[in-house]
Amino acid sequence: MHRSVALLFLVFAACSGGGGDDAGPITAPPTPTIAVSLAPSAGTAARGATTTTTVSLTRGGGYAGAVTLAADALPAGVQVSFAPATLSGTTTSATATISVGSTAAAGNATVNISASGSGVSTASAAFALTVPTPTIGVSAASSALTVTQGTSGNVGITVSRTNGFAEAIALSATGVPAGVTATFAPASVAAGSSASTMALAVSATAAPGSYPITVTASGTGVSNATATVTLTVAAAATPAFGLSAAPAALSLVAGQSATSTITAARTGGFAGEVALAISGAPAGMTATVSPATLGASVTTASVSVTTTGAVAPGSYMLTVNGTGTGVQAQSTTIGVTVAAAPAIGLALASGSLSTAAGAPVSTGVTLTRLGGFAGDVALAVQGLPSGVTAAFAPATLTGATLASTLTLTVGGAVPAGSYPLSVSASGTGVSAATASLSLTVSAAQGYSLTATAVNLTQGGTATSTVTINRTGGFAGSVALAVTGLPNGVTATVNPASTTGTSATITFNATGSASTGAFTATLTGTATGLANVTTSIGGSVAGAPSGGSINWTFCDVARFPVWFAVQSGTGGTWTTVTPSGTTTRVYSFNISGGVGGVAFAIPRTGGGTDVTVQYLTANEIGAEAVGECVENRRKKTLTGSVTNLPAAATADINIGGGSASVTGPATTYSINEVDEGPTDVIALRSTTNPLTFSTTPDRGILRRNVNYPAGSSVPVLDFTGTESFAVASANYTITNAGSDQVLVVSSFLTANGFAGAFTFIDITSLGSTQRVYGVPLANTVSGDLHQVLAFASSGNSQQASSVRFVAQYNRELAARSLALGPAMTAPTVTSLSASPYPRFSASGSWQSEYGDGLAIGYTQQSSTSNSWTITASRAYTGNGATWTLALPDFSGVTGFSTAWGLANTSTNVSSTVYGGILGFAGDGAGAIGFSEGGSFRAASRTGTISP
Repeated sequence: MHRSVALLFLVFAACSGGGGDDAGPITAPPTPTIAVSLAPSAGTAARGATTTTTVSLTRGGGYAGAVTLAADALPAGVQVSFAPATLSGTTTSATATISVGSTAAAGNATVNISASGSGVSTASAAFALTVPTPTIGVSAASSALTVTQGTSGNVGITVSRTNGFAEAIALSATGVPAGVTATFAPASVAAGSSASTMALAVSATAAPGSYPITVTASGTGVSNATATVTLTVAAAATPAFGLSAAPAALSLVAGQSATSTITAARTGGFAGEVALAISGAPAGMTATVSPATLGASVTTASVSVTTTGAVAPGSYMLTVNGTGTGVQAQSTTIGVTVAAAPAIGLALASGSLSTAAGAPVSTGVTLTRLGGFAGDVALAVQGLPSGVTAAFAPATLTGATLASTLTLTVGGAVPAGSYPLSVSASGTGVSAATASLSLTVSAAQGYSLTATAVNLTQGGTATSTVTINRTGGFAGSVALAVTGLPNGVTATVNPASTTGTSATITFNATGSASTGAFTATLTGTATGLANVTTSIGGSVAGAPSGGSINWTFCDVARFPVWFAVQSGTGGTWTTVTPSGTTTRVYSFNISGGVGGVAFAIPRTGGGTDVTVQYLTANEIGAEAVGECVENRRKKTLTGSVTNLPAAATADINIGGGSASVTGPATTYSINEVDEGPTDVIALRSTTNPLTFSTTPDRGILRRNVNYPAGSSVPVLDFTGTESFAVASANYTITNAGSDQVLVVSSFLTANGFAGAFTFIDITSLGSTQRVYGVPLANTVSGDLHQVLAFASSGNSQQASSVRFVAQYNRELAARSLALGPAMTAPTVTSLSASPYPRFSASGSWQSEYGDGLAIGYTQQSSTSNSWTITASRAYTGNGATWTLALPDFSGVTGFSTAWGLANTSTNVSSTVYGGILGFAGDGAGAIGFSEGGSFRAASRTGTISP
């Protein structure tokens, strides 16, 4: 039959495939089909839970019939429901809910979902279902619990269920120590509940310690769960109490009160009463406690400490004792510091003051504060007589200020006598303090001056004696100064300031000083007194025309081989023949008020020194007298020192001669010592090898000695009774500019030049330098320190410009020296080369150097001759300019042209002087060596060729 149908179908198809009116081939209708799919195709559901999946229907072949959904081959305890269960019409999906019952087996299972309809084949899809295994858990609210012997404690227990477990959970405890009982309420946690409580009852006999207790939760069909609670069994506490005080330290002033709180801390279950008592209060102090008994619920009491003014200041300890029934007694302490009551005290540095009318007097005032008083204190004086005023500095003492100075100003009209005074101190809240003060007033202090008259000659000196008449007990220092002097006259007061009753004024007149009578004014200045003046009468006579002058040479080494003089400024040079053998005396007259002296002195080793001096007649006379003072005969001495450490140096000066010895050596030889009375000065010094500074520490001054030539000087002991600590002072040099400065000190004794101290402290080089000398206590009247400062534009050998300033003072003290300006360079020209080279120098006088000048000509060879030509300002007629020419002595009897300069390069040095009293030819002998005296000089060097 099927074959026939097929053949028929083929015939039908062949016939219908033609054209024209043929109907064509016949197509069979599609076969109806259905198919289902799941999304998701797998899921998990615990017991008692559900899971869902979407069932999607696919219709094919035009199928539109109703489709019924069903589940087959379900695991035990699993059910499936569909919504909707039948898909009709156009409905293509439904929700399948898979429910897992409480009896369902845990694990993986397959749920088969099928779709069926009329006329179509049934379709199906598989859903992979997972049923998880049920579990339980247990936890404790606290992992540790402390319980005291004889008591109990609880801890919360929580159970948990997962994956559908819903049955009761049983609780049990293991590891419970002896003497401890563990119970649970409830012991079985029913379904739907999760909480229980574990009670641990600890007997009094349970051993103290820590014990881990394991709590186990169990249920049907699930694994057990555990949790650990550590039980600490604590020993039962002993009933007790403790006491404390707050504050435990009290500070108060006598007469005041203070409180402290006592706290009782009960422990160990003690709840009884505590009785309190206080002891240790000194006289004048009362201590009470309230309440005296602390009831079972009371923990604090108040302690009141009250003092009177009778309690002694100091520190005290109060003891608070507490007792209770069945407990040990306890105590605590309260420290009480009692300060003195606020008060002030007053004391005077001196309770008795003495002064003269018109003079102030002072004393110190000291305040004492007591009892913490810190207020202002006002000072006052009671009982002041008329004419006396009081001033405090400060008048009010505030804060930490405890000292003031009381100055009583006594008027000049206050009568002499004794006056009782009272000094008071007052402040708010304290009693005033007083101190007695006795003031004794004597007659007014003062002084008067008298001075003797003086008569001078141009170029000469004279002295006036000053008498200081002191009254009223005045003993202060009086500074003296002279004013109103005529032109060319100066005055030096020695001492310039004195606490004695006399002084000397040395008047000096230059060769050009104004002549005639004059009246000078002497002014005295003293602290606290009005200036006092007196007149000094005087006169200046004209310089003599010359007169007989005897120029004596005492030093054999300086005997001239030729000596000549000139009267006036253009007279003929005349050779003078000397007399004497051990000394050489040249006698001559100078007419016209001015003149010149020239002499030639041969040098040991070769060469001749020629000196030409142009001075006034008086200046020539002074220079003649000074020759044997400045240039005595010489001698050689030997000696030794002791207490000279190794590497220390002793410098010895005797009469212009000097020597040094360095330890460990002790002996020395000293040449060029002046004959006649002189002084010895020796200084011991050490040199710092790091700074190269040389510092003296000990000195010896031996006066009025005249050791024979070739003899030995007695031992110089630097730690002996005649030794002393060396004095030092800082000198400040001003106006040095960029020049190098060196300061040198010398000591001039009453017997003449004693020694120069050239110790250099390299750490003090600069504008301020340290010099050394003799302490004031070791000096006598007539002693002077000469401090000389050099400022040069290069080193001492190469400087083209050098300035000098010197000052003379008996006491070596810090002072300032002001350098003058640099010397204006002179004009030096060559006059002639025959019969020997001669030169002329000219320049202008500078105000700072207006007393004299010197021009020196030297040549390099040690056998070469040297020429020095000097002139005083007075010789030049006090004009604005000067000119000095090397004279031609070739026609003067006895002069040898071999003493002239050689025809070669010549060094020229020019020096000008200022502040020199009665300038002498060598610029030395007539310097005013007196207290406060000073001079300035400046020089320049250069070269010239004939």
